[in-house]
Amino acid sequence: MKIYKKKLNPVLSRRISLFSAVVMVLSAAVVFQSVTAGVFAAKLASSDAINWGVYYPSENSLPIGNAPNETLKEHSACFYDDSGEKCVYLTFDAGYENGYTQAILDALSEKGVKAAFFLTGNYFKDASDMVVKMKEGGHLVCNHTMTHPDATKLTQSQFDSQLKETKAACSEKCGVVMDDYFRPPSGIFNYKTLDMAAQLGYKSILWSVAYMDYDNANQPSHASALSTLKARTHPGAIVLLHSTGKTNSEILGEYIDYLKGEGYVFKTLEEYPW
Repeated sequence: MKIYKKKLNPVLSRRISLFSAVVMVLSAAVVFQSVTAGVFAAKLASSDAINWGVYYPSENSLPIGNAPNETLKEHSACFYDDSGEKCVYLTFDAGYENGYTQAILDALSEKGVKAAFFLTGNYFKDASDMVVKMKEGGHLVCNHTMTHPDATKLTQSQFDSQLKETKAACSEKCGVVMDDYFRPPSGIFNYKTLDMAAQLGYKSILWSVAYMDYDNANQPSHASALSTLKARTHPGAIVLLHSTGKTNSEILGEYIDYLKGEGYVFKTLEEYPW
């Protein structure tokens, strides 16, 4: 018996090929999301360190963190505001003063925006005048540990000392009271870390927006920095910037103007909807 094969119309053939390609891309995306979810679930199920990071699926959309916000909140932690409001929280990290904080404080004051500064022990000793200015400007001064260790490798006693000594340095060196917000050094933590911080009265604050701003020898251009920040900002964003970065000190005012123009409102961590 002969089997006759009908030749496909060339246009139809191309459409089928295109359809097949689309199916393959969508299938790959599903597999990627499944694998990603599996990895995140594995991290959540273990006591191993979580090295915080986020994945941006598209511009101005909520990023995917390697721990769900709802689970983090069970441990007095968060990485974005999930209220649905079009708001932004500005936060800065610093382990030392690099000469750019005054420009950052000036920009915040000019634009009428409050921020949170997560500082290590050295900062309170070496730049107490800047800490006082932060407080006088209505900003939060927060705990980033005394010596910036990997918090997951500390005993509870060592962890407690890191946070208590930092808080004491803030009071003794600067004469101001530290606000009870904690950011794990390098974003490395596990749930025990967050629970230990909570036992000391701290909320742990991660982030949903960040970029490569911390290399002082290789600062990004103004255009690339603004482009990246604009593309990654989303409703409820907690933005992490380093106050040691020259570029940040120069673009902050323009970034704030952009966000206001897009309809964002600025909130402080004291307003976070726990």
